[in-house]
Amino acid sequence: MMFLGLSCQAQSGNQIADFPAAQKIDAFMTQLSADGFSGSVLVAYKGKVYKKGFGLADREQKIPVTSSTILETGSVTKQFTGAAILKLEMMGKLSVTDPINKYLKNVPADKSGITIHHLLTHSSGIIPNIVDDYTPITRDEYIQKAMQAPLSFRPGTSYDYANAGYSLLAAIIEIITGDKYETFLNKNLFEPAGMKNTGYQIPAWDKKNVAVGYRGERAWGRPNEKPWAADGPYWNLRGNGGILSNVEDMYKWHLALVGDKILSKEAKAKYYTRHIEEGQGGGSYYGYGWAIFPTPRNTWLITHNGGNGILFCDFLRYLDEDVTIIVMCNALQPQFRQLAMQIARTIFIPDHQPSLPKEQQQQPGAGSGVSNLSQHPQGKLLEEFITVMKGGKDDALKSFISKAFSQQLINMVPIDRHLNMLKQVGNDLKNLEIGMIAVNGEETQIGFKNSPMKMMIVIDKGKIAGLQMGD
Repeated sequence: MMFLGLSCQAQSGNQIADFPAAQKIDAFMTQLSADGFSGSVLVAYKGKVYKKGFGLADREQKIPVTSSTILETGSVTKQFTGAAILKLEMMGKLSVTDPINKYLKNVPADKSGITIHHLLTHSSGIIPNIVDDYTPITRDEYIQKAMQAPLSFRPGTSYDYANAGYSLLAAIIEIITGDKYETFLNKNLFEPAGMKNTGYQIPAWDKKNVAVGYRGERAWGRPNEKPWAADGPYWNLRGNGGILSNVEDMYKWHLALVGDKILSKEAKAKYYTRHIEEGQGGGSYYGYGWAIFPTPRNTWLITHNGGNGILFCDFLRYLDEDVTIIVMCNALQPQFRQLAMQIARTIFIPDHQPSLPKEQQQQPGAGSGVSNLSQHPQGKLLEEFITVMKGGKDDALKSFISKAFSQQLINMVPIDRHLNMLKQVGNDLKNLEIGMIAVNGEETQIGFKNSPMKMMIVIDKGKIAGLQMGD
């Protein structure tokens, strides 16, 4: 997994707003572009909007990224599913307290107590994923597999981030309405918000405006050209991820939610309620497709991110302070996950100087392989890291972060965001065995048997300084 910097100037369609920190943010982004950032950024401060594209959407064709370039939202899709469910409740078509067996057939006894609310809040006990994102599977086949899989816990008793829960919600939307999931979203969410460039297939994308994803030098491809069904992604991705959009449309979505075009005041109260804590003692909460964090200013951050290790989206909404930050990129490096938070700190802390660690560049032919972690120069550290992540215990994770993460990585985001990410990675790794280890200086890539998943870890001076998951 190589990450080579691609230096490109900001592209057309730019808008630099006149608000405090705008020039500092612009200078930071310009430098970050020189260090390899490729994507688009929109920052709104009290109605004043900064937006820019950086790098290339298609390196072969030299097509630049602009603020209108189509990228992928990843798990930010969940907030659309959550809004669609609340829209159906507003229409009298369902209640979030309904058990899923009201809408799904052949629900076994151990899952009969699962409600729509449980699916929305990752408290159902449904396992995180059923199959691979690109495995052909119909809606009914997906539901059947989800019902056959064992529960992780009794519904309503715990929290475990589960993409599968949101795919089941998408299925319920289709069953109730008779519409395709994307069709319902388009008619009831996207069109009222003025979002003409958001969806799976309905926008009839201009190929030149859809960004190619890149892993280092290698082109991964456009997300809508991956194996999909005729009407969008297969069901392991549908409803929980994969929606395509751009920063301009995502800002329209934010504005529509501020008003009443989409959801009523009562529905939004449920949407943003801190329904369940994301990990015991973590201090962050999950709403209906949103993560909700307290800030040091006694306000609340309503946010979600998403990605596949290549394409990435981060969406931060400080509703109490009228600040919105949207970051989308098509060549993810681990440090870019912290970009939106660095922009936020630049806005809220006047003397903050934004920075991100530079990705270590790999020299051709420099990589070497080891057969197991015991032969790795930092094998003991990596073995403990994987074990602690798989364990998913907050206390053990906090202790490991404190002793084994670089201070810069610790400082990038609140501890609860570290915990949530590591527990999600641990869930993904639980049943996987290491199959390949490649070492290149400070960078180690780990592959797993019978899985396309890969983990890249950067170790600097004996400390973990970066982590990225991908396929």
